[in-house]
Amino acid sequence: MTQTLNLLFKEIEGSWIYNQTFYCLINKVIKINKYKMNIIKLNSFENQKNFNKFDKNNYIYEYGKPQQGKVIYKYKDIKYSKNTSCFIERIDDPISIKYNMQLYEKNYLKINCKTEKINYSEYIYAINKNLRISFILVKKFNKCIAISFTSQIKINI
Repeated sequence: MTQTLNLLFKEIEGSWIYNQTFYCLINKVIKINKYKMNIIKLNSFENQKNFNKFDKNNYIYEYGKPQQGKVIYKYKDIKYSKNTSCFIERIDDPISIKYNMQLYEKNYLKINCKTEKINYSEYIYAINKNLRISFILVKKFNKCIAISFTSQIKINI
């Protein structure tokens, strides 16, 4: 199972097209977004103070949206034992947000982030290495406030 998690990181690189539908249940707003994102693995990062070092248990990826700039995430504490989870941390922002990522099956991944008020859960299903779908659920004080559905298609095969 862990080898599948490592394989997942290798398959994440490339150009992707995202089609996202976002439902805000508080003010009943629906937003539909379509964008292209380039995901690349970094071997170094200029802001060294935000993390200790690169090693075989860490992956660092840059997610680039044309109009919104780039976001850099560090996937860390990936174990090579029977552990199928890791932590995700945004490292290009002074306000560090940490997520827990858990692989349940070879094609089903859950990403979760909890604060005192907000619980963010994302469920990602890999149909194959070039097609993924995801479902996002955002709760505030245990009440659902937003839902999102996304399809992700890899365009550089």
